[in-house]
Amino acid sequence: MPTKCYIALQKEDDTIDVILCQYDGHLHGCGVKLEKYYGTYAKLRQLIDLGNLQSLGKTIGVRCFNKEEYKKQDYCVFLTRDLNKKQDQLFMTIEDIETLLSLCESEGVGLYVFNKDDKWYTTFNIFVEEENNELRVLSEVIRKL
Repeated sequence: MPTKCYIALQKEDDTIDVILCQYDGHLHGCGVKLEKYYGTYAKLRQLIDLGNLQSLGKTIGVRCFNKEEYKKQDYCVFLTRDLNKKQDQLFMTIEDIETLLSLCESEGVGLYVFNKDDKWYTTFNIFVEEENNELRVLSEVIRKL
């Protein structure tokens, strides 16, 4: 079963832009890639603006017409850009972090959020089977893998 996750960007006004990633949302997948390759506001803004993902790659990349090319280049696969799936909106905007945490809990989906302090945080926890609503610094969680 795929591990979904939300990837979020907190803006200066405290609102949060959020996309869904359908696969590999676990720490070894999206967690490591976000920490390593998406550590700036500009890079994450570019990712969010392209909308929901099937999978997160090391680079945003370009649209390919060959599945193998995505894997070979380790490009992101976006639902709209790459798979031609229509979406009403490319990303959703949430009013505050508490509302986002409640959404994650109600849907049973983990969260990665790039905060205003330019750090990644996550609800994923390597010590328990299930996620909870406590945000932890992603780099510290990954270091314990």
